[in-house]
This record gives sequence, structure tokens and C-alpha cells, in this order.
Amino acid sequence: MTSSCSVGAPRVLALWCAVMTAGCAIGRAKTVAKVTTGSFCTQNAARALQGRGGPVDYENSAALKAGVPKDQLLTAAAIGGLEAVERYAQLSGQSADGAQRMAARAAIAEAISQASLDVSSTLALLDCEAGRAEVTADALQVAEDSQTEIVTVSGLGLGGVAAALSGILSAVLVSDVPSTVVGVGGGVGEGALSAAALASRHTAPFAHPINPIAELWNGGAHPSLPESVWIHLTTPEQTPEGPRTARDWLMLSWTSTERMGQDAEDDALVLGEGGVYRPALLKQRAVMLTEVRTVVALFLQDLQLLATEVARLEGRGALRLPQP
Repeated sequence: MTSSCSVGAPRVLALWCAVMTAGCAIGRAKTVAKVTTGSFCTQNAARALQGRGGPVDYENSAALKAGVPKDQLLTAAAIGGLEAVERYAQLSGQSADGAQRMAARAAIAEAISQASLDVSSTLALLDCEAGRAEVTADALQVAEDSQTEIVTVSGLGLGGVAAALSGILSAVLVSDVPSTVVGVGGGVGEGALSAAALASRHTAPFAHPINPIAELWNGGAHPSLPESVWIHLTTPEQTPEGPRTARDWLMLSWTSTERMGQDAEDDALVLGEGGVYRPALLKQRAVMLTEVRTVVALFLQDLQLLATEVARLEGRGALRLPQP
């Protein structure tokens, strides 16, 4: 199994090795070294598509008049399919040429299909980034626990040996000084080892030039998030607290759970391109990426609802989208 964790192993196999071969020290070291590099997940990076979104003219919307809900029209706008949906709604209410309706429906289907690929690519990226953070954190924690155990056992052994030797010296020698010196020395040594065990903290360099967390936190450029996904995350919805976006809720979650905004150095590390991480902060990063994944995955439900509404315009059943 050690050979399966070689540096040349495919990314999926490397990630599997890192999880499954905890007892394989050499293989684990090579795998962890690979997944900590910023290039590990680059092949899954989603491409940013431009020219999507825009306001919906509800007043003159043929699709809205035909019964397509506003939420689905926003979804159509996010994926660049609003014009095709409007045209299809107009044609469905007329005795139009069947070829025109088919062309409009095909354009909608293409937009939904492309958006589904955008979502799938983004989910793959988020899974990969969260997975390698978890793998690295677990490897560091195992090393830290192992070192703590060794130091603790050594301290207990030293204390036992010192106590035994002190007792022997007290029984053999008239003076108590040697036994006292040994006892004190043993206690000091045991205390030093215990302190070393408490101070034992493993860290590792971890690069993430692809950083969806920073893109969401900072706003603006979002090279790892396709435009359709970004619009989904940044389109406001009416709530009792006022208009809120999915991005707003993510940022609120991160601050309210103290994952962000508590330590300036940790924030800079998480929002930068990488640096030296401790296990707890890596696990925190993995949780944040998983939260983003959950919100992005909900976009597939919006796409399914849009497909259902388009099919309803012509009285057909909608093709169900594959779930992630």
C-alpha cells in the first residue's frame, strides 16, 4: 500500500491514500506534501463566464404573465437564459412555427445544462479544497498526538526511575542528600517533559492560491466561481431582516461562529494564498468550504424548478437534473 501513495499517484488516489494509510508513515508524508500544494485542485477550477445576469423586466415579462414565478425568472437571468425563456413563453401562447419553439426550448436547455456543469465543477473544487485541508489537519494531529504520547510516557518513566533510585539511595546511604538530589532531578525532568508535551504543536505550510473563501469575503473578482454561481450567491432574497444574499448568510455564519473576525493573523492567513497552518485552523477552513458547498449545491434545485416551469408552458414533464 505504500507504493500507492507515491508522488506520481493521481489526485483522487492520493486523497484516498492520505485517508486510508494512517499507519504508512512514508506514504502519508509524501501524500500530505502533495495535497498541501496549491496546484492539487487546479484542474477542477471552474471557469468564470461573463455577460450573465441583469435585471428582469417583470412589467413586460411574457413568462411572468404565463405563470413562471419571479424566482425562476431570476434563475434564468443568472444562467443567461432569460431571453430564451421569454421567447419560448411568447411562442407557446401563439400558433407559432414548431421549429421556433424547439429552437427556444433548445436554447433554454443548453443554458440549464451549462449552468449545471458550472455548479458541478464548483462543487468538485470545493470538495477538493476542503478534502485536502482535512487530510493535512488529520496528518498534523496524528503527529502531534504521537509526540505528546511519547513525551508523556517518557516523563512518567523518568519519574518512576527517579523515585525508585531515590528509594534505593535512601536505604543504602546514611546521608539523605543524594536521594533528595535524585528525587528533585527526577521531578524537574518529569515536569519539563510534561511542559514539552503541552507545548507540542505541529504546523505545516499549506497553499491555496485558489481561494473561494476570500472571493466571497472580499467580493469583486471571483475567478474560481463561475458567473452563474456567483449571481446565485449574490442575488438578494426578501427576508424578515430585509434583502439578504446567500453570501450575506455565509459571512454572518463565519463571524457569528467566530471563524472570522476574531484573530487578524488567522483571518489574513485564511484570506491569503496560504501559509503555515496549525491543525485547528485547517479544520476550520474545511468547515467553511463545506458551508459554501452546501449553498452552491442548492442552485441545482433552482435549475430544476426552472426546467419544470419551462416544461409546464408546453404541458410536458421536466427532465430531472442529476443531484451532486
